[in-house]
Amino acid sequence: MYMVEEKKNSAKGKNVSNELSSLDTGQALESFLKALQRGHSDEIVQLFLEDQARNLFPKGGDTLKWLTDNIGKKATTKLIMAFARLECFNCKNGLRQCENCDGTGQFDYEMVCESCLGLASVPCDFCGGSGWASIDCIPLGLRLVVFGVRLESAEKQVESMLEERLPNLSEEKATAVFNKCVDSLFDLNRQISVLESTVGIELDMIEVPVNLEGQVSKITRKCVLVAVRGEKRLGEIIEAMIAACKLQSESEEKGSKMQKFVAARTKFYSALLNARPQFAGTYLEHPFLNEAAKRLIPNKDLDTRTQDGNEA
Repeated sequence: MYMVEEKKNSAKGKNVSNELSSLDTGQALESFLKALQRGHSDEIVQLFLEDQARNLFPKGGDTLKWLTDNIGKKATTKLIMAFARLECFNCKNGLRQCENCDGTGQFDYEMVCESCLGLASVPCDFCGGSGWASIDCIPLGLRLVVFGVRLESAEKQVESMLEERLPNLSEEKATAVFNKCVDSLFDLNRQISVLESTVGIELDMIEVPVNLEGQVSKITRKCVLVAVRGEKRLGEIIEAMIAACKLQSESEEKGSKMQKFVAARTKFYSALLNARPQFAGTYLEHPFLNEAAKRLIPNKDLDTRTQDGNEA
């Protein structure tokens, strides 16, 4: 009799616990929807992660479906965009000051700092230069769709940059052309870094469900194809920087510190272009993308993409 009564009490306790849990989840959803309406990304992200930590929201592969069922597609999209645009806490736009040269880009004006390519800044180690929160900061159940959003944005950015005309030495001073090229180099390399971080999905940085492997491979292939075009433009930008350095060297006083530094830059950037693979050993080389290209895309496809800009 006692055992029967104990089981009844245990079952009753579980039911009460489930009811309380459902009540807590309902309250959490209500608060979360209000946060979404306010539209502050940091608040949205923090509240969602806190509710997951309290086991009020799911954490696994069913997260996206659960959210869509409980808060709707529009609200779920707002959450996804909040995570997709979550900035890296360790840098600004994917860059930080080079510690190797204390942000000068050179040593005694005669040697270019190889760490920053003589440009005083280097990609952030934490986010890989993407400027966005790393994969570890994104909930497991949202990672694939978040990185898909980042891929789409990066692709648009790269396409826009490819359409822009490079600065012209016949129209502007060499220093101005060089500085504009550096800005373009940083901006483009950031987008390529976004593509590389997205490729991390395929490289076992997260567990990919079997039913999503085809989608992940498709995303990775797209990253590689966009990056190939971007890396070709990186080479063109550096060529423009070399031309600007040569012209600037002619205008500087012979034997001056600046003339020596500009000459060192010219030599250094020329070596970058002649390296095989191009940019080898520098932050302009993207090993994850290179590895993915070898695995997923035949060389002939890459060659065709580079030549005519159309996917093979």
